[in-house]
Amino acid sequence: LTLAEHIDHKRNSSAVSDSIHLVRKVVAFITSKQSLRTGGSIAQAAAYHGGTSETFNGNSLMDEHGKTREPLPDITRCLEEMGYPMIFARLHHHKDLLDMAAGAQRAHVVNALTNQSHPLQALADHLAFKERRPGLENPRIVFSGDGNNVARSLGEATVMLGGHFVHTGPKERKIPDERWRIIEDQA
Repeated sequence: LTLAEHIDHKRNSSAVSDSIHLVRKVVAFITSKQSLRTGGSIAQAAAYHGGTSETFNGNSLMDEHGKTREPLPDITRCLEEMGYPMIFARLHHHKDLLDMAAGAQRAHVVNALTNQSHPLQALADHLAFKERRPGLENPRIVFSGDGNNVARSLGEATVMLGGHFVHTGPKERKIPDERWRIIEDQA
């Protein structure tokens, strides 16, 4: 979060990154769930670091029968060979993200969203908390609603950053017990 705060401050002051890591490089954004904010944020982050981004929608991964054209680890290796240093993946199924990551030898595969987690949203939320409440230590974050991917990631990020997480919502939509154990283990 400290690095994110630094980058956000410099971005808001119209500065350019001191260390341009992506100069003349393109990051890949593979998405099976369209998102203006995620795609825009990835493009902005790449530009800040001297690069650009290219978006591949889910259709570029599928054949005419709705099956993946080739195994996801092979797609990752193909993108690596084309020179993509980072692959942001916004996918329906978490297993697909894990399969893509398993194929990575040089590229960084970043979870932009799956059915199980949404870590970029959780980090953005915590950055917003720090901006709005500077100096607040060990916050208690309460999430009211479904125990979905956003709630689970927010819980994990909160305890990893030293805070306390509370989830409230319909019993039939609570965070599954196995995910609560992960959150508790990270505290």
